[in-house]
Amino acid sequence: MLDQRNRGLANALMLAVSNQEITILIYLLNFYKDFHEDIDISGNNVLHRAAILSRPDCPDGPESTNISVVIFKIFSKSYGFEEMLQTKNNDGTTPLFLSIQSLNYPLMQYLLKYHLLISLYPIKTNSGETMVDYLDRATKNLS
Repeated sequence: MLDQRNRGLANALMLAVSNQEITILIYLLNFYKDFHEDIDISGNNVLHRAAILSRPDCPDGPESTNISVVIFKIFSKSYGFEEMLQTKNNDGTTPLFLSIQSLNYPLMQYLLKYHLLISLYPIKTNSGETMVDYLDRATKNLS
């Protein structure tokens, strides 16, 4: 049952993240041992999905940014966390890039606090953009 996926190839763990169901997420983690390798049809893992929670087109909008930090904290204790942070989706975007693109400041602050941002600095998207490019664009959007 746990290996079933929807049409977008999301499993129950991914859907729990997307639907911000923390209690279910924690319960499901007892059964998913190799979740760090799971991706959906867009190449997103659970951290991509958590970073997207603050996008303007997300049903809950900016209010969901704090929940993404909670989800990242839950997964930060898991095997494969750093690997998941560095995983690029089909667009060549990592969860960190998505947090910047989504202007998810609480998540960016969390990652900076734990120096995760610095260790991921050299990563580039498929179009050759770096984290600095994303940050530059995000700050220009604020002006």
